[in-house]
Amino acid sequence: MRSRGLFIGFVVLNVAFAVALIVFVAGSGSKSSVPPPATLSSLPAPPISISPSNTAPTTVTSTPAATLPVETTGSTGSVANVTAPTPPAPPAGKQFGWQDIETASYGGYLENLRRVGCPEKMIRQIIFHDANELFNQRRLEASVKHDFKWWQPDDRMTAGGYNPEFQSRMQTLVLERRELLTKLLGENWEQEDNAPSLANHTVALTGPVLGGLPVETYMAVQEICARSVSRHQDYLMGRFNEGQASSQVELAKLRDMTRKDLSVVLDREGLEEFLLRFSHNSSKLRQDLRGLGIGADEFRKIFRATDQIDHQIQLEYGGEESLSSKQREQLTRQREKAIAGVLGQDRYERLILSRDPLFRQAQMIVMQSGAAENLTQPMFDILKRAQLKRQQVQVNTDMTQEQKQSAMIAINQEQVQEQRKLLQPPPPQK
Repeated sequence: MRSRGLFIGFVVLNVAFAVALIVFVAGSGSKSSVPPPATLSSLPAPPISISPSNTAPTTVTSTPAATLPVETTGSTGSVANVTAPTPPAPPAGKQFGWQDIETASYGGYLENLRRVGCPEKMIRQIIFHDANELFNQRRLEASVKHDFKWWQPDDRMTAGGYNPEFQSRMQTLVLERRELLTKLLGENWEQEDNAPSLANHTVALTGPVLGGLPVETYMAVQEICARSVSRHQDYLMGRFNEGQASSQVELAKLRDMTRKDLSVVLDREGLEEFLLRFSHNSSKLRQDLRGLGIGADEFRKIFRATDQIDHQIQLEYGGEESLSSKQREQLTRQREKAIAGVLGQDRYERLILSRDPLFRQAQMIVMQSGAAENLTQPMFDILKRAQLKRQQVQVNTDMTQEQKQSAMIAINQEQVQEQRKLLQPPPPQK
């Protein structure tokens, strides 16, 4: 009986202890203190604006994952406190998503991650990811802003992709990313950084297609271009050391190797954008179409119609000059038909005229003077008249050598006077 009484006593005691524990836990849960609210004044400084230096800052909109610190000011201009709410418990069987832990500030968002038990290592990886997302967005904006008019001849832009404005902007973005990560992660974060540096370029990949390439593809294209430049230089140096002239066929084969390498990492659209800007054939086509007022769409159509023809000729023969008369006639007819179909008859006739060396000389004179392009035809007429007069003097058998020299001097002086008169700016309007 005594043992039975002790047993009953222990059971009653355990029940009482359990009830007390439940009451204590319930009371503690209702009175638990909430962590102090996070304020933006204690968060990292907002990222540097992505807008150009001569314009107002542009707000960057992105997914919550890429959102970085933004200061909120009240009516007095002071920084306002933003309370980071306690994150709600996730539904059963569901992991936390951005919509569950997003707050008004990036610092509060990171604090929420820590509160739900996210490991610090993972939080640092998230910061790297978000910084890289912002960097890539800025890279795309810079590549569009600093894209050059690849359909027009520009002496500053060569087939090598020299684009100082874009390259300078990229170096600035790399520094901004470094400063941002230092603010968020402290010093010595570089050893954790797996992203390749995009500060240095072999070719400036600009435009909405090339500028928007994923980082891995972007770097792969840069490596292909670096190898291409190295192969080209090694070949030319080797031929020079051997005292031999370079072979146009071999040079075309080197260019073909680069095309094939690029086709592995770029899709059809990306490869075309690259060739339009940086290929040997697009560079020649820009010079051939100079002065015709060709637009981007027209240039693209002509390039599509002629590039494969020109590339095949270069691979097999080195150039049109190495073709037989029959081959040259056939391929030239095919090429010219494609160009005429894009330009129309009138502009095609202007293209034929522009291939005249004397017309090219007129273009150069007008361009160097800074005059309007529409003065090219009148300048060509002046040069053509002077050339005709010289030819007449040269074949004149009634003139002595001294007379011919005097006549040539007079023709040259007349030509110079006509050119100056044509290029002289109009008097200001009264």
